Amino acid sequence: MRAHSDMLDQVLLNEADLDVEAGDAARAGGRLGESKALLEAAYPNDIANAWRYAVWDTVNAELLAMNGNVPKRRV
Repeated sequence: MRAHSDMLDQVLLNEADLDVEAGDAARAGGRLGESKALLEAAYPNDIANAWRYAVWDTVNAELLAMNGNVPKRRV
C-alpha cells in the first residue's frame, strides 16, 4: 500500500502543480489536500522524509502566492 500511496501522492501533487500553472486554485487546493493526507499516511514527518514535505510545501506556496497570500518582506 505504501508504494501505491506514494505514487498517488506524487500524481496528485503533479496535477496540483499543473492546476496552479493553469490558474485553477480550487482544483489545485483539493488535490493538494488529498496529496497531503496520503503523504502523511505513508511517510512520517521526520528528517528522512523532509524532502517529500519540502516538495509539497513548494507547490502549496505557489498556490498561496497565486491567491495573493504572499508574506510581507522584512526589511
